[in-house]
Amino acid sequence: MSDLKELLASETLPFLANENLIGIGTGRTARTLIEKININKELFINKKFITSSIDSELRLSNYGFNVLSLYIGVKPDIYVDSFDSLLLQKDINNSVMIKGGGAALFREKILASYSKYRVYIGEYTKIINRNSSIKIPIEVLPVAHKYVIDSLKEKGIEAKPRESDGKIGSVFSDNGNMILDLEIKNEIDLCELDKKLKNIIGILETGIFCSNLIDKIIIARNEDEIEIVEKSSK
Repeated sequence: MSDLKELLASETLPFLANENLIGIGTGRTARTLIEKININKELFINKKFITSSIDSELRLSNYGFNVLSLYIGVKPDIYVDSFDSLLLQKDINNSVMIKGGGAALFREKILASYSKYRVYIGEYTKIINRNSSIKIPIEVLPVAHKYVIDSLKEKGIEAKPRESDGKIGSVFSDNGNMILDLEIKNEIDLCELDKKLKNIIGILETGIFCSNLIDKIIIARNEDEIEIVEKSSK
C-alpha cells in the first residue's frame, strides 16, 4: 500500500494553492505536507505561512519560505493539520477529534480558532468508535500540575505526565508547559468534558477539538479512496 500521508498531502495541495496566508500544523503528517509544498515550491514561494510548532516553523524556514510568528496575531486564510483520533459522525457538526500527540495542542487550537477555514487530514485507522477508551492530552501550567492531577483523581480521572521516548523526564510544549495524558471512556460527551476540564485551575487547554473548530476532514481510506467530509451549511 502506498504511503497514505503522501496521498493526503497531494490531495490537500489544491486547497492551499489559492490562499495567501497558510497555517500549518504539527506532526508526521504535517511534515509530509511541508515536503510536498517544497516539491511544488513555485506555487508557494510567494505565500506566507504560520505554524503551530517550532518544528514546522523551522522546516518551512529552512526551505526558504516566509514564516510569520504567532506573536503578531495574524489570522490564516486556511489552517491544515492532522488528527490523532476522530469520532466521526454522519456530518462534522456532530464529530469530535483529539489532537496533541505532538504536544502542540494549545498552539494548534489558537490557529484553528482564528483561521478563516480549517482542514484536517488523516488515515482511516485514526477513526474511533463510542466503545473505545481514548487518551486525551491537556496542557498544564507546570507549577500547578500536582494540583491538577489530584483534582482530576477526585473526579475519577487518571492523569499522568507524558514522558518522551527520546529523553528522560516529562514532555513540555513549545510554550514551556507540561503535557498530561488522561485516559477517558469515550461514551461521555467529549465537548462537555472539554469545558469542565478548562474550569480546573492550572489546565490551560485540552486536545479536544469540537465541530466549531472543523470545516473539512480529508480521510485516506486506501491508496485509491479519499473521503471528504464537510460541514453542512446549517
